[in-house]
Amino acid sequence: MITFIRLFIFYASIFVLSAQSSDEIISVRDLYFKADLSYNAIIKLKKLANIYTSENDLMLGYISAAHMLEAKHITNPINKYQHFIEGKEQLEKIILRNKRSIELRFLRYTLQIGSPSFLNYNSEIIPDKAFIKSNLEMINDVDLKKRIILFLANSS
Repeated sequence: MITFIRLFIFYASIFVLSAQSSDEIISVRDLYFKADLSYNAIIKLKKLANIYTSENDLMLGYISAAHMLEAKHITNPINKYQHFIEGKEQLEKIILRNKRSIELRFLRYTLQIGSPSFLNYNSEIIPDKAFIKSNLEMINDVDLKKRIILFLANSS
C-alpha cells in the first residue's frame, strides 16, 4: 500500500510540474507574439523567460529573440544594430546546440521572416520552413502546433 501511495505522489507531481511548465511556455509564447508591436511585452517576456531560464535553452532562445526585437525600439542606429546582432548570435549558438528543436527553429524562422532585408538575416528561412513542415506531425504541444500552422498560413 505504501508503494502505491509513493507511486501515486510521484506521478501526480510529474503531472503538476508538466502542467505548470506548459502554462509558463504558453505565457512566454503569448508575450513573444505581442513583442513585435509592444516594448512592454518585450520587457515582460525577458523577465518571465529569465525566471525559468536555469540553463533551459528554449527560454534562452526566447530571451535572445526578445533582445533582437528590442532593437526596433532603440533610436540610435549603432545601438539598434548591435542589439540585433547580439540577440542573433546568441540565438544561433543556442540553435547549434539544439538543431532538432522545432520550436527554436520556428523562433528563428519568425525572426528571419520579420527582419529587414538589409540585415541579411534570411539564410535559414527555406531550411527552417522545410524542417518545421516535415516535423509538424511530431509536435505534441497543441499550443505550439496551432501557432506554427497559423504563422505558416499567414506568412506564405
